[in-house]
Amino acid sequence: MELLQKQQGFEPFCPAAQSDIETWLEHNPNNEHAKEMRELLAMQQQSLQKYPEHFYDWSDHKNANVG
Repeated sequence: MELLQKQQGFEPFCPAAQSDIETWLEHNPNNEHAKEMRELLAMQQQSLQKYPEHFYDWSDHKNANVG
């Protein structure tokens, strides 16, 4: 709660959830839900860049693009 009060938000997905979405997109790039999944990943990346402090540990995630 302190993080939310301090910066008004944080990344919506944990590293595992982001990996699941990325993997799903790799296997389903033309699926009817692919656009929505790409939008979720874009929202995630914006959050990772917008909020200087993260709720989850991203040090081992290959596509975090934090900082």
